[in-house]
Amino acid sequence: MIDITVISFQLTLRVSTNETPCLSRLMDYGVSPEAIFNTEQLQLFRLSLPLLEQELTRQEIATTRRRYSRHIRTFKSWIGVEALKERYCQQYSAS
Repeated sequence: MIDITVISFQLTLRVSTNETPCLSRLMDYGVSPEAIFNTEQLQLFRLSLPLLEQELTRQEIATTRRRYSRHIRTFKSWIGVEALKERYCQQYSAS
């Protein structure tokens, strides 16, 4: 008799406003997401991001939001968010 155990897991990546640029650099390091986690066993990938309004002034928000979005888009491309489909979510919270 063969016993097969499949372990599914959730992964939450919490990123501060200052760490957001690191998201877009992961692709540059030449490391694939599969080297970090098994997408087949991944039940949920949660990207936890800070609310910009909680951390920045009104003047800083406009310019920072564009950069912030660019880093997140690059990261989503790196992890292959299209393949994860409903197993990917973004969560915004006060730090």
